[in-house]
Amino acid sequence: MDIPRINIDELYETKKKNNLTRLDIYNKLLIKVHNRIKTSSRLKNNENFCTYIMPEVLIGYPNYNLDECLVYIIDKLQIDGFLTRYVHPNLLMISWNHWVPGYVRDEIKKKTGTQVNSYGEIENKSIVKFEKEKEKGNMNVYDDILSSLK
Repeated sequence: MDIPRINIDELYETKKKNNLTRLDIYNKLLIKVHNRIKTSSRLKNNENFCTYIMPEVLIGYPNYNLDECLVYIIDKLQIDGFLTRYVHPNLLMISWNHWVPGYVRDEIKKKTGTQVNSYGEIENKSIVKFEKEKEKGNMNVYDDILSSLK
């Protein structure tokens, strides 16, 4: 008489399949959000934000956890540099108004000599401060002594 056995790896294969299906749904929704962002950025009103209403169900796909999907999408958008806010029950507000484009950063560097990151913050503040002190003539406390030794 054969003793029935169960393979634990089969249980994990089912779980893996479910997780991959869920991730596929989340990525499809993320692509839809990306498309909405691209469409909004091409509009003439030039407002650097858009909204997206998360669907509660996707036709042709299994039900998904809306809260988990929102966390996933918000995380991916924030990694890409977007500011995101969630408004209950299913509205995402997405902004990229804070972003300084590369060509603007290059112009700032050419005109002022200061390097600005993509958020408009001055990089290498200590170098900029040193250059300003050098222009003022306040190099360091020993500047007068060093110049008299020459």
